[in-house]
Order: sequence, then structure tokens, then C-alpha cells
Amino acid sequence: VEYKVDSYYNPQLERGILWNDPEIGITWPVSETEAIVSERDAQNPLLACAEIDF
Repeated sequence: VEYKVDSYYNPQLERGILWNDPEIGITWPVSETEAIVSERDAQNPLLACAEIDF
């Protein structure tokens, strides 16, 4: 994984969306029960509910 950044890391500005949000429409090669997702990433919101502030 690579990230493009334009400033120093600030954890207060970190954002994410739920990896398996059906609105995004990605067909993942693993099922939801097979996916290895961190507890933090599993708590990310759906895109429709995500905080958009950038």
C-alpha cells in the first residue's frame, strides 16, 4: 500500500471508509468472514456516512 501525502502525519485527520461498503461496488476475492480486517478498520463508516472534510 502506498499513500500520497502533502503534510506530516496527524492522527486527528485520519479518515477511512468501510472496506466492504456495497455502494462502492467492489467485488472482493474473499468473503466477509474470510477477510482479515483490523478492529479499527472494521469500525470505519460507510461512504455515505463518512466525514468529508478535505
